[in-house]
Amino acid sequence: MRRLTGLMMAAICLAPMLHAEKSFWDNPAAHLGQPRPSDTPQIFAPGLLADPGTFVMDRIAFSPDGKELYYQQSDAWYTVKHVKIKFFKYDGHKWNGPNVLNQHFGITTLSISLGSLHKNTERYRFIC
Repeated sequence: MRRLTGLMMAAICLAPMLHAEKSFWDNPAAHLGQPRPSDTPQIFAPGLLADPGTFVMDRIAFSPDGKELYYQQSDAWYTVKHVKIKFFKYDGHKWNGPNVLNQHFGITTLSISLGSLHKNTERYRFIC
């Protein structure tokens, strides 16, 4: 009986691993098809994110499943006048974007609960 109980417990614990779905993060298309992060710093997606005459500000934020990327671009650090929050979305076959989500906001980050995208203006904090 002990042996049977032990085998049943092992089967219960190992069963999810047998049917585990492969994570999108392991897909070559993850990270916008760019090299996977490593211990060696490298520029992420050079020439892909920012329009000519602009730069990517602060940080980027991937959705938990890795199929959406949010970031902001601007032409100056001292104002949000030309800041745009932009995004890419993976449709199962390719990345689509960049698309403009909003203008005159900055500092994108996903909430800890992953249920909202936070962004700032010069005076107010907004939550989508």
